Formats: sequence, structure tokens, C-alpha cells
Amino acid sequence: MQPYRTLPRKEARGLMGLSMGGYGALYLSLRHPNTFAAAVSLSGALMIGQLILGEARPDLAQVDNLFPPTLTGREQWDIFAQLRMAPNAVRGHLHWKLLCGTEDGLIEINRAFHHYALARGTAHQYNEYPGRHDWPFWDTYAVESLDFLAEHMAGAEG
Repeated sequence: MQPYRTLPRKEARGLMGLSMGGYGALYLSLRHPNTFAAAVSLSGALMIGQLILGEARPDLAQVDNLFPPTLTGREQWDIFAQLRMAPNAVRGHLHWKLLCGTEDGLIEINRAFHHYALARGTAHQYNEYPGRHDWPFWDTYAVESLDFLAEHMAGAEG
């Protein structure tokens, strides 16, 4: 098996994900600012690390096994806490785009994170559109999201 090869510069790397992957795209770009040029979160599950999901949604109890049971252990996965602890130099150079459907069950956490990021001086693009937490929404905004990544990865060729 050959490893996936990429150019060894952050300008050649971007992240995009939906739902829990949207959380992951933001989290990884924040934790590894010298590795990724930009990140897009579509309908991000941005409460990861904050809540014990199994209490409210027993069908998601298995997700709780991914995170340490202590508050300090969970904080390392909390995107809000990680943004708060990030140095100003990192927060000031993030290229993020967040999109969420207005009928998505995750709209409130996305709105909260948008306002939290603004309060922390983290510039980003935030868009809400009609839609739900489903493939039709993600398909509709995939091109816009890829265009954002391409804009921030300009000049990465070669």
C-alpha cells in the first residue's frame, strides 16, 4: 500500500468535512496550523468534547467512548476550548468557512461557535442556507466549499 502523497507545504493542503467531519476539519486545522491552509465545516457537529452525548441521545452513546471521561480530558477535544487556548498568532491566520442548514439540528451550535469565534477575533466565513442535515444540502454547497479551499490554496502547484 502506498501512502497518500501531497506537496509538503501547508498551501497545498486543505480540509473539508460534514457533520463530525466538519468538526474534525476545524479541529485539525486549528491544532496543526502549519500543515493546513484552510478548512471547511458543513453542518459541523461542533459540540464534540463538550457534551456527554449518550445522555441526550442513547443512540450516540458509543461516541462518548472516543473521549476521556474527565472534563479536562474532554476539553482537549472541545473546539471552543481549543480556540480559546490557541495563541493569537494562530487564531489570526486561520482560513475557515462554516456552512449549516437553517433546518439542521446542529444550527444552534454552529451559530454559537460563529459568535464565539468572532468574539475571539477569529475571522471566518459563516453562511446559513435553507436545508437540513442531509446529502441534498451538502451536495448543493460542495462546489462553494471547494472553491473556498481552492482560493486559499492558490499557488500550491508544483
